[in-house]
Amino acid sequence: MRFSISLATAPLYYIQTIIDEIERSSIEMIHFDVESGHFFSPITLGTKLIKDLRPFSSKIFDVHLMMTNSEKIIADIASWGVDRICIHLENCVFPKRILRMIKESGCEAGLAINPITPIPDLTYLVPFLDYVLISSSEPETKEEANFLPQVLEKISKSRNIPDLMNIEWIVDGGINSGNVQEVRDCGADGCVIGRALLNDMHIIKNERVLRRLIDS
Repeated sequence: MRFSISLATAPLYYIQTIIDEIERSSIEMIHFDVESGHFFSPITLGTKLIKDLRPFSSKIFDVHLMMTNSEKIIADIASWGVDRICIHLENCVFPKRILRMIKESGCEAGLAINPITPIPDLTYLVPFLDYVLISSSEPETKEEANFLPQVLEKISKSRNIPDLMNIEWIVDGGINSGNVQEVRDCGADGCVIGRALLNDMHIIKNERVLRRLIDS
């Protein structure tokens, strides 16, 4: 199962140290949440950080557009060397058009789905869809994101649909040592993890703990 480390809760004062340790780890991707403050708030990371960090990392840059009118910035962020871009089903009237735009920019294209949203028929999107990101938490005011295990059933039911078997399934939100095995068991191909990897700035140590749990 691939890991994408979310920088949304990272202390930016130590960002160079964090990037250096990610480079030494086996974490495959760096996850950037990009919010506009309309569809999702609060705003955590801006697009400038993506551009500034790209020269300092060899990892896959994994961008999650949590915003309306996401098509307006796809060309820019693709030109900075990101590898994956996903948009939200809930604010996208014509997902096929925007997914095609992402693919034509040279990036892998993903579709993010909020916990409350049922998975629709995705088969017509398959030519333009590389992965589906299932949100497993909602925005919380408290420090720790609230993991919602009920959403994992979406993956276990969908990943074996014949037309969707080549789609990568990602879980994002509230994942830690207490639930990462549930994420594995639902058939997820990868997960986005923030606090559980960044805890005490011991990224490599925390990664090893989580991978041992997945492998057990």
